[in-house]
Amino acid sequence: MSEINENFQFDGIIRDIEKKLIKLLIEIGKDSPLSSKLTEILGYLLFHGQLTQAQLAKLTGFSLGTISSYLNQMISLKIVQKELIPKTRTYKYTFLGGKGSIEMQASYMKLDTISNSISFFKEKIAELMKMQTEEGCDILLERLKTMLKYFKWHKKILIEKYKNLGVNRDYD
Repeated sequence: MSEINENFQFDGIIRDIEKKLIKLLIEIGKDSPLSSKLTEILGYLLFHGQLTQAQLAKLTGFSLGTISSYLNQMISLKIVQKELIPKTRTYKYTFLGGKGSIEMQASYMKLDTISNSISFFKEKIAELMKMQTEEGCDILLERLKTMLKYFKWHKKILIEKYKNLGVNRDYD
């Protein structure tokens, strides 16, 4: 995204699914030290790849000040990258993810919640596979597959942590 994408919002059923997924992320993160606003912003960055502050404000309904504050926190934690869009005064923000942030977050998430999330993502991917003619479906499908991979990685890390602590259980 070298310039601002004006058609960044999904429409119709794809937008409804996106909102449900954001709510799921917020619910999953409620036991973590991350705020629901930060989780929501991070979720939209994950789904869209790159967004500007104005786009995040439009998607979340948060003020530009709130968006800016949370983005600065994420930049300092190296979770998000900030990059100037050429020939503008506007920045785009990209979710970096990566193993380090996954390990940090995995310690706060419960294995059962992760397993349920994996099942949910698989179900939504199957639903979207049937709607591939809907505008935006391909993008959301790609993002869901990324999230599925992300949550599987969480699960793997958490299982290893449990095993290292001697926690015996069925990890399915």
